[in-house]
Amino acid sequence: MRQYKMTAPAARDPMAQNRDVGPEVGSGLALFAGTETMPARPGHLHSLITQDDISFGCVLDAPWQVTQLGRRADLQPGDGVLLSNAHLGGLTLPPSSRCVAFGMPRTALAPRVPDLGALFARRIPAACPALQLLLRYLELGQDHRIAADPDLQAAFSQHVYDLLALTLAATRNAAEPGERHGLTAIRLRQMQDDIRRSCRQPDLSIHAVAARQSVSARYAQRMFEAIGSTFTEYLTEQRLLAAHQTLRHSRAVRVSVSSIAYDCGFSDISHFNRLFRQRFGCTPTDVRKATFRAD
Repeated sequence: MRQYKMTAPAARDPMAQNRDVGPEVGSGLALFAGTETMPARPGHLHSLITQDDISFGCVLDAPWQVTQLGRRADLQPGDGVLLSNAHLGGLTLPPSSRCVAFGMPRTALAPRVPDLGALFARRIPAACPALQLLLRYLELGQDHRIAADPDLQAAFSQHVYDLLALTLAATRNAAEPGERHGLTAIRLRQMQDDIRRSCRQPDLSIHAVAARQSVSARYAQRMFEAIGSTFTEYLTEQRLLAAHQTLRHSRAVRVSVSSIAYDCGFSDISHFNRLFRQRFGCTPTDVRKATFRAD
């Protein structure tokens, strides 16, 4: 078994180490098919993969293994997998195995697949009809007449993106409901932890937090809505708790209330005072005075 380490950003598709390399077929799609037999050499591949790209791979005739983002996928012949070229990972491939792989821009797939980051390094079973259709369609990519016609290139790439999106949707729908719920709960907790750590940043946005969790901002918002909250409400709560804790600390007694508010991410002192009173039933000054009397 050969082992490969993916580095971030990836400069080449690790799956694309083969003798028979297909053409680039336009619209950011780089297709490879053949036999994994030798290390890649500089200039050997015509890959369009960059840091923000993703890769799809399938070993047709042997078991193989993928690790990425703390996940491990033990794959059987014909199983597929999606990988992020912006994250570290590893591949374990048998020698002389037959592979099909392609790289594509993340921006081409993300609009078609909600919560794309949750699908990296997840097994796509060989028995999935959408995957079988995708693999059959990819065989057309070896026809150099497609590479020679820009209109055919564009159509072929869009069809591949659509088929891959259908494949990923079928895989997601086949998952156990309890597993999907558990993954969503874990991701929400990770997002909440991120907000607690970063809440003092005045420009913290749902887009930044969602990007760090590899999900869309809309999907992140839906996770908060599922627990009866919003990103803004949760962020405001964490900032208020941080301010309340600071005001009760004796070492901050000489720091002005406005400085504490700004340090906790608030940009308007009047708005901060109003929210603080609504949340705790008293003013920031009341909390400070109570702390001073206790000392």
